[in-house]
Order: sequence, then C-alpha cells, then structure tokens
Amino acid sequence: MNDRRQDIYKLIEKKRITEAIELLREVLTAEQPSLLPRLDRSADVYRHMLEFFVSGAPDPDRDRILANLRLQLLELCDELHRSIAIVSDSAQYYETVRIRKGFSDESLSGLFSLLQDNSRQPAQYEELLKTIFFRIWTAYGLTPEEQDAIVAAPTSLKPMLISALGLGLRTWWHTGDVTFLLGLIQNPHLEYDNRVRALVELVLVLETYPLHTRLFEPVIKIHLDAAQESFPLGAVLEQLYIRLFRAQHTERLTQELQEELLPAMQKIWSEGKSSGMQQDLERLFEKAASDPEWMRKMRESGIEDKMRRISDLQAEGADVVFGSFRHLKAMPFFSDLHNWFRPFSPEDPQVKALLQQTSALSDAALVLPYMLCDSDIFSLLFTLKLMPQESRSMALAQMGFDMREMQEQINEFKRENKAATGEKLSNTIKRYVENLYRFHKLFSRRASFYDVFAKDFSVPEVLNEYLSPDKTQALFGRKLLSLGRCAAAIPFLRKAVQTEPSRELYEQLGYAYQLSGNPSRALKAYNRADILSESEPGSWLLKQMAFCAGAMGRTEKAVELYLQLATQEGGDKRACLVAAALLMEQKQYPRAIELYLQYRDLTGREDLQMLRPLAWCYFSTARYEEARAIYQQICGGGSVLASDELNLGHCYAVASDRVQALEHYRKAVSLYGDHGLRDLIKAYRNDTADLAQAGISPDLQALYVDSMAQLFNE
Repeated sequence: MNDRRQDIYKLIEKKRITEAIELLREVLTAEQPSLLPRLDRSADVYRHMLEFFVSGAPDPDRDRILANLRLQLLELCDELHRSIAIVSDSAQYYETVRIRKGFSDESLSGLFSLLQDNSRQPAQYEELLKTIFFRIWTAYGLTPEEQDAIVAAPTSLKPMLISALGLGLRTWWHTGDVTFLLGLIQNPHLEYDNRVRALVELVLVLETYPLHTRLFEPVIKIHLDAAQESFPLGAVLEQLYIRLFRAQHTERLTQELQEELLPAMQKIWSEGKSSGMQQDLERLFEKAASDPEWMRKMRESGIEDKMRRISDLQAEGADVVFGSFRHLKAMPFFSDLHNWFRPFSPEDPQVKALLQQTSALSDAALVLPYMLCDSDIFSLLFTLKLMPQESRSMALAQMGFDMREMQEQINEFKRENKAATGEKLSNTIKRYVENLYRFHKLFSRRASFYDVFAKDFSVPEVLNEYLSPDKTQALFGRKLLSLGRCAAAIPFLRKAVQTEPSRELYEQLGYAYQLSGNPSRALKAYNRADILSESEPGSWLLKQMAFCAGAMGRTEKAVELYLQLATQEGGDKRACLVAAALLMEQKQYPRAIELYLQYRDLTGREDLQMLRPLAWCYFSTARYEEARAIYQQICGGGSVLASDELNLGHCYAVASDRVQALEHYRKAVSLYGDHGLRDLIKAYRNDTADLAQAGISPDLQALYVDSMAQLFNE
C-alpha cells in the first residue's frame, strides 16, 4: 500500500489532479469506502473549478482553491493509509491506537485534575501521565475541548504535551492539529519556553512533510506573521537550525572524542584516567598545559590540534556529552516513551523524590538545566541514586562536575535571578534538540519512529521569509561546511551567492562541490571567485582550481594552474611536483622531466619527492644512464625503498648486466618484508609493459622471474 500512497503523492505534486482522484477512488473503494463521500466533494469542487476555467472568467481564488484541494486529497490519502496501518502494523504508534479503547474515557481536563490529585501517589501519577501523553500523541485531530485543556494545563506539564502533539504530527500530518500548533506559537500568553518548544516541533513537522507544507503555506504564514509581533521568530529559527545541524554531527564528534582523542590522551598522560564522561575539555586542556613534556608529546602526536578543535566546538555548544550518557539510557525509566520528553522540573514528583535521595545535587538542580538536557539530568540522578551517599561527590567529580564551581554558578544564578534573554533562548533550544536527538538515537523502539535527524534539513520556503536573506543562508552553509557536511551546505551557499555574490562565498561553494565529488561545478564556482577577486588568485584558490581541473581530466589546464601557483610570489613550489605527476599519468614524460627540473631550480634542492619520479621519467624515455645515476644516488642514501632497488635492477637489466640486476632485485626482497619474494615478483610483473618497451622481451622477463624464484627462495 505504501507504493500506492507514493503514487498518489506524486500525482498530486505534479498537479495531475484528475488522475490522483481516480487512483484514490480505486483504493478507497477497495479499502475504505466510508471515505468516498469526502472524495466526491473534493472531485465536485475540482469539476466546478474546471468549468469556471473553461468559461474564461477571471478566478483570483483559483490558486488558493487548488492548493486546498490538493491538501485535502493528501489528507484523504494519509487517513486511508493510517487506517490500514492501525489494523496490523507493529509500530508503537499503531499498537497504542489499537489499545486506546482501554484508556480512560475521562476528558483531558479531567485527567489533568486527577494528575494533580495523585501527585503523592507515584504509581497512579505515572500511569495518568502516560495516558495523557498517549492520548495527545495518537489523537489525529484534537477536539476544541482538548485544545482548550492543553492551553489551560499546568505550566510544568505543557512541554510534554507539546512534544506529544509534535510527535503525533511527525507520524501523520493533520491540518487541524498543525493549525493548533501554530496557534500555540502565536499565543502571547503562553510561556516563552513553551512557545520555543512548539516552534521546534513545527519546524520538524514542516521538514517531515514538504509537500503538505507548500500547500499549507498561506495559513502557516498568517500565523507566523502574527507570532512575530510578540516573539523573536527569526532569532529562534536561526539558532534552531544551527542546533539541528550540530546535532547531525554528534555521532561523528562522539566517535572522534571517545575512540580517538581520549584514548590517545590517556596513553600519553599516565594520570589522565578521567572518565569518558569528562565534560569540560577546556579545563582539561588548561590542566594539561601545565605539563610541558605532556604538551610536547601531544603536539607531536597531533592530539593538540584535535583537542583545540573539539574544545572550540564545545564552546560553540556542540553536544560533547552524548557518548558519555548514551549507556545510561537502558534504565527502566527510559523504557517508557513519555519519559524521553519529560521536562526536568522541581514540581515533578519523580524529581522531588530523586533530589530528596540525592542531597549532593539538591542545590545543583538550579544550575543543572544550564549544563545538561533533561534526558541526561535524569540519567545522572538515577545513576547517583544507586550509589552510596559518600560516593556521590566523587562520582560527580569524575564526571567533570566540580561541586565548588557549581556552587559558585548557583550563587551567581541567584544574584542575577535569571539568565540573559539571548542565553536563555540558546539554552532552551539546545536542551530540547539534544533531548530529541537522544530519543531518536537511543530509545529502545526508535525504529518505530521517523528519524528527523536522518536526512538533511532544507529550511522550507515559508520559514525563509523570517530569516535574513543576506546573512542566514551564508551562515547555515558555512556552519554545515565547517561540520564536514558539504552536500548539505551546497543549497544554502547557492542561495547565498544569488543574494550577495562574493569571492569568499564562491570559494566556499566551490569547496563544498569539490568535497562532494563534483569537480566540474566546483571549478565553475572557483572561476566566479577568481572573477570577483580584486587581485590575482591566492595560493589556496589556485590549488583548488588546479585540483578540480586535474580531476576532470583537463590536464593542460591543471598544469597551467599548478605552474602559476608554483611561480607566483610566495607560492607553493611543490605545485611543480603535482603538475609533473599529472603529466606522468598521461605518459607525457618529457614535459614531466621539465617540471621536475624546474622544481629543482626553484627550490635549489634535490629531494626524494622529485628524484624518484624524475628517475622513472628518464627510464621511460630511454635515458637509462641518467635514470641509473639517480637510482644509485637514492639507494646509497638512508631512505631507500624496495621499489628503488627494483627500478635500479631494471636499469642494469636494460644494460644487459644481469648479475647487477639480480643483485638489486635481491636487495628489494629484503626490503619488501615477510613476503619479499612474492611481493617482488608481483611488482616486477606490474612493470611488464615498461620493461618490454625498454627492450626486455617477454621471454627474458620470464627467465628473470624464474631466476629470482630459484635464487631468492629461502
């Protein structure tokens, strides 16, 4: 049935309305005849619209009517497939809908009252909380009474209710519920944090349903325009998307931190046996900086640069603690879906009970929400609850929580009474995005849910209107590029150069294309950057342009650019070597020789990077004496490779000096290592064509191979 659903979606997207209606009618007749009257009404609307169109009369409402009609057809298609899935689909959503008749028939407002009455009875309270969450999650069309009850719900409960609504909408779009969610964002009387959470959920719903979003755009815009009068919509959207981009980088960052950086640090620094839950990398770096010997080892191993980069990411708000807390999500608390969206609130009975048993954190509860997301706070508290009282402070220290510093933060918090608005907004978004990320990556039944972090975020057009066009697109593109998500950065950078073209933006767009494996488009972008430059292209731009030209097979252009790079003032002389290597790949050995010699003249030195390929170029152009002289020079030094001895043997073989040829082949065997003879013969056979061109016939080559096998086989 999913295939039929996608077929209907495609027809609606392509505005092939008549075909969509016919296919939908066919499926409804077979599966859900009760929905046919609604389809008939939509078909009548479309028929009347076509009659009006044929008459030639002006129809200013045509686009609006057509968009509404297409959205109605999408919703009919959705409702049909939802009803089919409810019957037998094993996903948690459908299981919950099937058993919903076992839920309380009490109204939502009644359930809220019962919840408050049972706040001192943990079992009843938890069951009621679960019932409320599931009721909203699977509602698929809240009644006006239910909507009013959510708006009037206790402040501490609203975050979970908004999450339940968003989770349900990400499962199935419902226009009425999306409109209600928009109303929450628009409501100036709703708590600020809850308006932010509602906007996060709206963005994820719009990202999940791009076609529905485009068709519903006029209504979305009306509500968001109204919300903007009392809510910093643009600022929230900008920070939210940056957080979403960072969240998609979390797994890679966690792997780099736990599998590469921390083990390497512990290996170098014998005292560095800190837990994987170490939170403040900057403090660790400062502590390590007091040991010059350790810092020297860190620099030599390359750890210092990695540590600086991760420390910078942490300062920007990267989620560096995900890997530390992921293993603490197997607790029974997290087996219940609703607890993943549970806000950490002192009014929550679970929180009260935990803090009473965990006195070490009773005061710290004020500052913890500024350090961790709700999910991780619960993980931390439940972990400490299982420890003896005397072990808790030590455990906190090992996790990177310095209680003395935390107390200072608490005192500062009390003095200021509240955080600055900008910091509060950033923290609210950060915590909720991290909660969502943990749910989608760690919940035991996560496969039942569409993972919003699994695909690139695109920023729907209706939201772009509230973002600064000359700033935000470039900001998003640069952020994605800095996170290594080059393909995702391209659409934003393309829009940015259309709005405000600049050399820097075209360079970044070119680099994104280049790292995404599209050298042709990369070179076009680099050429635009060159045109916009007020001076000669710099070393970086020339290097990238040359690389792309080479990757496209435009060897002449690449060589030209590499030579320009090598000969410009302050340029990279090694570019001659790269250009020569490109010519060698094309077997243009005489020109390659010229470039290797030019490199020698520019640098005034003969290094192995130049000598090895130059010797092979001489060999390939029948300048055997010159080739042999260079290989003898290399083999007489301290950095000889097996291939050097092999090639020197070839030079003697061409000169018919078989004794010397076999002697150098023998030396190559020892340099190849454990399987020296096998590797030598394999390398020799790889050179068959070059040896034949040098006059060593296939018969002679066979004799050489057999001689090696007899003489060198130990």
